[in-house]
Amino acid sequence: MKFQKIDMHMHCSSAEYQPPFVRGRLATPEDLRAAYDAIGVERGLVFPMGASSECALSPLSVREIQEMKRSHADTIGWWAAPVDPRNITNTPASDFDTLLSWYKELGAACISEMTANIPLDDPRFIALFRACAKHRLPVTLHFGVPGRGYGVVDELHLPRIERVLEQVPGLILIGHSPIWWNEISTDVTEANREGYITGPLQGEGRIQQLLRRFPNLRCDLSANSAYAALRRDPAYACAFLEEFSSQVIYGTDIAFPNAVQFAPFVKGMSDFLDQAVDAGEITDQAYKRICRENALALLGPAA
Repeated sequence: MKFQKIDMHMHCSSAEYQPPFVRGRLATPEDLRAAYDAIGVERGLVFPMGASSECALSPLSVREIQEMKRSHADTIGWWAAPVDPRNITNTPASDFDTLLSWYKELGAACISEMTANIPLDDPRFIALFRACAKHRLPVTLHFGVPGRGYGVVDELHLPRIERVLEQVPGLILIGHSPIWWNEISTDVTEANREGYITGPLQGEGRIQQLLRRFPNLRCDLSANSAYAALRRDPAYACAFLEEFSSQVIYGTDIAFPNAVQFAPFVKGMSDFLDQAVDAGEITDQAYKRICRENALALLGPAA
C-alpha cells in the first residue's frame, strides 16, 4: 500500500437494508471503512443513487447524506448533489442556477453520477451543464443506450460529448461505464460497446483524442469498466495513465458490502496502481495525481 487514495465514486446507505431489484443489501459506512482499510483509501465521495428515475433503486435524501457525512467523517469526506436535467420544469428554462447554489451552500462538492437516459446534448442537459460550469461543479457521466436501462445517451465514438464540451467551455465532465471505457481502443463497435471487450488494444481510441483536445475532460477509474479496459494491455495502460495523469481520477464504485472479496476490480485497480508505481511503470508524480491530487483539485473548497 503506497498512498492514501481518495475514492471519487462510491455508493452507500445509512442503514442496512436491501431495496427491491437489488442483488444484496447496500454498503454502510462501516462496510466502506473495512474496504478502504484493505485497499489504502482515506475517504470517499458518496454518490446518491436515485438522481434520475431510471436509476432510483435506493434514493438518499440530502439530509441523510449530510448526517452520514457528519457521523462518519473518517470515511465519507464529500458528497455529490443529486440532479437530473428534467428537474424543476423539465425544460431548458429550468432554474438550475438557484438549485446548484443551494446545493453548494449545503456543502456539495460535485454533481452525482448522471444516469438520465436522454441524449447528452439535449437542450435540458446543456442548460444544466452551463449552470454546473458556472458553479464549478464537476459532473460524472454514466453512459448508456437509448430506451434500455439507465445512462446518458451518446453514439459510437462519442460525438455528443464532444459537442457538449465545445458548447460549454470550462465544464468538467468525468467519463465512466463500459460505453465510455471501450472507446480506449479502435475495436469498439455497435455490437460490443456495452460489454467488456477483451484482448489486446487495437490502437488508440476516441478517449485519447478527446482527452488531448479537452483538458477539462476526466476519466473515472472506478468499476469493472475501467479495470477491464486497462487490463487488456497493462503496458499500454501504464503509458495511458502517465500521459493523462492530470485527467484520470481514482474511484471504486463500491455499492455493496464485502467489496474487496466479491468485486475483484475494487482491489484489482488499487493493486494495479500500487504495483505500477513500485515497478517504475508509472512515475510517483503520476501516481499521486491519479490517487489523490486530481481529486483534491476537483473537490476545491469542499476538500
